[in-house]
Amino acid sequence: MSRIETSMCYVKSIKPHFHKDELEIILVLQGEITYYKVERKVKVKAGEFVFANRFVPHYIESDGATILTSKIKIEEFAHIFPRIAYVEFMNFDELMVLDKPLKQRINQILEDFIIKDYLLNNSQDTNQKYFNEDLIAQLLFSHYQLISHLKKEDNYLKDDILDRYYLIVEYVWTHIHEKIVVDDVLKCVYMNGAYFSQFMKNISGNGFKEFATYRKLIVCVDMLIDTDMSMIDIADSVGIRDMKSFYIIFKRYFQISPAKYRAMMRKIQNDYELIDDLDIINNYIDQYCIHLNDNDNTIEKAYHYLYSFKKDLNTLEYEIIISPYQDMGDEIDETYQPYKYIYMLATIIENSTAKCVLRYPFWILKDQNHWNLLLTSLSSLAHAFGFNP
Repeated sequence: MSRIETSMCYVKSIKPHFHKDELEIILVLQGEITYYKVERKVKVKAGEFVFANRFVPHYIESDGATILTSKIKIEEFAHIFPRIAYVEFMNFDELMVLDKPLKQRINQILEDFIIKDYLLNNSQDTNQKYFNEDLIAQLLFSHYQLISHLKKEDNYLKDDILDRYYLIVEYVWTHIHEKIVVDDVLKCVYMNGAYFSQFMKNISGNGFKEFATYRKLIVCVDMLIDTDMSMIDIADSVGIRDMKSFYIIFKRYFQISPAKYRAMMRKIQNDYELIDDLDIINNYIDQYCIHLNDNDNTIEKAYHYLYSFKKDLNTLEYEIIISPYQDMGDEIDETYQPYKYIYMLATIIENSTAKCVLRYPFWILKDQNHWNLLLTSLSSLAHAFGFNP
């Protein structure tokens, strides 16, 4: 059974809801939607997408738009990262301005995956090439973690830091219905109080109290939209015993009372229909130059090969030489993406003892457009790994 299910729908509104077990990616093909999550709203135009993380309440309003929605059973990719179910994935509007150019090309790769998954799921051709779902999960984990763009530290987050951070996230979610005591968290993660406080501020940008309170608020909103529980019972269910504190916290984020928020959410109804229109997909591919051919370029081949052996990379000393343009010969199609997978490949190499050499034919470097593309990619990589280009 597929761990990723992608469908197309025409939408005017989708009422407030949340997913317990799935990460949802919403790609707008035509039109524009307003995507509301917790206390924030984002305008999402054609060619853009947003994430709906697990447990996070959200809804959609539009004058009429066509979207692809990919629902990913995120817990089934624990072999990529044991606590991937607790990873929070970022939306484009949450990026700092300097980070946005870096994500543009990676976004195109993710769009490739979403569209290809939809085409494979809806194809009657039994000879279609198998879709490797692990690749999209690896891409998400490597490049869309919200933590990587909230942290104050300039250095790349190593695995032991990620493990410790997500152990804290897991503790909060698994104890969300209790009063969370910092001393209990410290015992779980083997930290002293001073280091723990600094760790949370450096990595997440918030103190632990605010970090935990916000997630409790998310659960409260889930119950407001999904149950008829009283305010007292909702607050009590997440370990908040002081109702005055509950109302103050809620109004700080939403500017209205919980009861008014519930009433407002229940006025929003579903107005959408599932559709299957390949013309819309083909028009989208033509307009946004989505590259869907099955021919791996050199960087993609290198990434696939190294990813399959990534656990052994630290035991070897070697040099990887790749020529991104050799696949196309003397003629390069305008849709060719020579740096597709470059960020994923660089992430693996950065965590190993390997060295990577990019090799180019002279005529490529004489072409100003390709020279600019090379410089932009190298600059983005340098910024991603904390260097000044």
